[in-house]
Amino acid sequence: MGSPSGGLRVAVDASFLALNQASGLRTYTLNLLRALVRTGAFQELRCFYLYWRAQASRPLLPGTRERVLRVPRRLLEKSWDLLAWPPIDCLAGRAEVFHSVHARIPPQRRGGRVLTVHDLREYRLPGLFPHLQAARAARSAMARRAHRVVVISESTRRDAIEWMGVDPDRVRVVPNGLDPAFLQPLPADSLRDFHERRGLARPYVLFLSSGDPRKGLAEACAAFRQACGRGLAGFDFVVAGELPRGAQDLLARAGNPERVRVLGVVSDAEIPMLLAGARCLLFASHYEGFGLPLLEAFACRTPVVACRNSSIPEVAGEAAVLVPTGDAEALAEGVLRLEQDQGLRQDLVERGLARCREFTWARAAELMVEVYREAAAEGC
Repeated sequence: MGSPSGGLRVAVDASFLALNQASGLRTYTLNLLRALVRTGAFQELRCFYLYWRAQASRPLLPGTRERVLRVPRRLLEKSWDLLAWPPIDCLAGRAEVFHSVHARIPPQRRGGRVLTVHDLREYRLPGLFPHLQAARAARSAMARRAHRVVVISESTRRDAIEWMGVDPDRVRVVPNGLDPAFLQPLPADSLRDFHERRGLARPYVLFLSSGDPRKGLAEACAAFRQACGRGLAGFDFVVAGELPRGAQDLLARAGNPERVRVLGVVSDAEIPMLLAGARCLLFASHYEGFGLPLLEAFACRTPVVACRNSSIPEVAGEAAVLVPTGDAEALAEGVLRLEQDQGLRQDLVERGLARCREFTWARAAELMVEVYREAAAEGC
């Protein structure tokens, strides 16, 4: 790590590594911290954890220091909102920069303030997120207090400037990276054993779900039914992840229930095997701040049919079949094209692998170190 005379002292809110074991935010925080350690740019990289109860143990992060405070986080956040107390310095210790990886800038006496904004779903799709509308003003005000706002795509940069009123000079784009583990070839016997254990004997179209209503489960189900009606015989529709409200009615749109396989939440280790075995990933999301599953599918040599909106064209480039958002017929046509045109399939696989090389956590860490230096200079 860096020498005491030249290295940075940075504190990162790593609470979500313990609070949420299956989320994009956890993936972001964990991979970024590991890559930051490898830069050698820090006198101290401190992970602070603020929570009352956690469902799982914290990951081991060599090269970082921990500070754990068992406090009721919701009560703490109310105190921050109403009283602007206690300052984060008192809880996490002094640092040149405090980095909030999600939504909230706590009160702070000294030091630079960095906030990561992953997406602005409640701003762009208010009808899908009515419960988040009341918090928009406070969230925008917090972003404007940051010395630097980090966004994960150019699309999110535009959104932050337009919807939050953030000063463009304070916004920095630091794209997500791809976990190199996805690029490692999977042993054929391990892949076969996984599919046998999960009962995935037939070719399948994969949909990665979440409780988030913007993911487009309804359109994906309708698209699969249409594709089956137009010649996609003998395929299953595999849905992995948390299901949104009303999912059973949505899944009925996929047609024959014997062809719909709902796996529920799967482990990190299972995702590459699911992707590698799929004929394609159906990515029907209405909005993404980045869209990391696109890169994960590319790395697993799995073609993607996705909707053309927000950051998706920016991340996918020319490595996916892109169709209008919400158009189930176009999604179905995309799936059929991949089955009927093997030249297209191979071309997209090669383009996808090349695309993966453009997004690394090492590059993200280098960019983030520059952001920390800028914020430290302004917050001193």
